[in-house]
Amino acid sequence: MKKAVFGFLIATAFVSLGDVNLPNTSTIADIQAAIDSAQPGEVITLADGTYAFDQALTVNKGITLTGSHRDKCILQGSGKIDSISAMKIADVGACVKNLTITKVDSSVGDYQYHGIAVWITAGLFTQSRVTECKTSNGNRAAGVSLESDTAIMTHCIIDHNTASGGNGVGGVRIHKSGGTMANCLVWANTGGSGDYGVGGVSVKPDAWKLIKVVNCTIVGNTATKVGGGLRIEADYFDAKDPTKNGPWIVNTIIANNTAPDGADVAFNKDDSKNYTGYNCLCPSLTGDDAYGANPQTGSPLFADAANGDFHLLPDSPARNTGDKDKAASVLGYDLAETLDFYGTARVLENQVDIGCSEYEKKPDEDADKLMVLSMPQ
Repeated sequence: MKKAVFGFLIATAFVSLGDVNLPNTSTIADIQAAIDSAQPGEVITLADGTYAFDQALTVNKGITLTGSHRDKCILQGSGKIDSISAMKIADVGACVKNLTITKVDSSVGDYQYHGIAVWITAGLFTQSRVTECKTSNGNRAAGVSLESDTAIMTHCIIDHNTASGGNGVGGVRIHKSGGTMANCLVWANTGGSGDYGVGGVSVKPDAWKLIKVVNCTIVGNTATKVGGGLRIEADYFDAKDPTKNGPWIVNTIIANNTAPDGADVAFNKDDSKNYTGYNCLCPSLTGDDAYGANPQTGSPLFADAANGDFHLLPDSPARNTGDKDKAASVLGYDLAETLDFYGTARVLENQVDIGCSEYEKKPDEDADKLMVLSMPQ
């Protein structure tokens, strides 16, 4: 038995005679049957290929469901599925990773808050992608919902999902029961037409469960009215003691989102503005409107945002301006032991970077500088 790190969650990895490898000719029903037959600790590995997402999949025991890589193992919908969510993760020991879930549509469960693609009530969803999913139902999240303090999503890309119903969320909803999202990219999602229709990420804590968003990048999302990037519905927020229920938004880039009001960050209570953000970079909020403690401003300077490359450029204001100690206090582990969204070690320099990506020097960068410094004056 050995220790393995999946994203930031340290879990115990087991080797079991019951581990299963499924061919790419398997149906979703076959995958569900393998899950139902598995014992806690076992691993179900899907072969590279595309699987037709024609029914819901529930991972409700402490197993791992994995592909070889998110771009090689695709669970793809075709039309609407007759279920509230395509995949539900519902066990604290469950781990789903290395998959893409795409083109899922559901009209079941109108005005419920659960995610169309993935609904997490407990367990880990990591190193995966949710893209081009949609819903026309009110209040639904087209992408992912987290609804528990043991619901965790890391190292995922949630992109190009659309919630056209009233108050629908395009990307990620973290609702009253809590949840943690870290090292994730939420990009180019579209929210619904209602007053609470959010493009990127909607968080709504209650009085007892914490919501944590750490080292994420929320960019290029769109809302029709309010909250293109991030909307904070802090109905239960206690400004006198924000540690009770958060939400905690730490070391996160929120930029280049669009909406008529609150394009990047929207609040339903003004007193939540100065207590929920820590070391976040939001270029559209400056001066008295700057978001949270130690706010950073200026363009994030991504390598090629238009084509989905969110590596940081050398002069990015997100470089070395995060707070690794604050992140550690929120998450409960040292960031130096983890990887960023792209698989690069975190805290490569003297401080953690803001956003999902850690700036990584080119191999010859220091050599070039050294050569310039050594030239005769």
